[in-house]
Amino acid sequence: VSRTAIREALIRLRSEGLVLNGNGNKFQVAPLDQKTILDYFEARSIIESQCVRILTARITKEELQILLKAVENFEDAVQRNDVMLCFKMDHSFHMTLLDLVQNSVITLWMHQSSNMYQRIRVALHNDEKIGDTLVEHREIYNAIAAGDGAIAEQAVLKHIQSTIKNSTGDNVFFKINIS
Repeated sequence: VSRTAIREALIRLRSEGLVLNGNGNKFQVAPLDQKTILDYFEARSIIESQCVRILTARITKEELQILLKAVENFEDAVQRNDVMLCFKMDHSFHMTLLDLVQNSVITLWMHQSSNMYQRIRVALHNDEKIGDTLVEHREIYNAIAAGDGAIAEQAVLKHIQSTIKNSTGDNVFFKINIS
């Protein structure tokens, strides 16, 4: 592997907040502290809650089937008891939600932050709560399918808060009040 390729990879990892510049040409893994985790989930709460409101208002039957397939794929991973596949399918569900909104800036942000998301999920996972995640994904899907943006928004916020609580044990509620 060339030095250029390694340098470019390190620059990308730095831009994603995964590594920090050290002394000279040295890099170090960025710490995964509670503030970073909470900042990440706060950003997701804001973005995803509004995205499901938008999506609910304009989702097509075909797009609803795509979203249902993402829920079913996650359910299949849960039934297989495959934790790594569950992580992948959870991420796929959330990416599908955001991709269906068809906002290129939101999609780009989620793709750029996906490495941080995976790092947080792997570091803080709680295997016992994966079934709860499936129930929450179904609640989000059902609210969107019913055309109820307010319920979908609340389901997303509940899901993200539950993820934080199940992962960290913290009962943190962001000061987000979107009516």
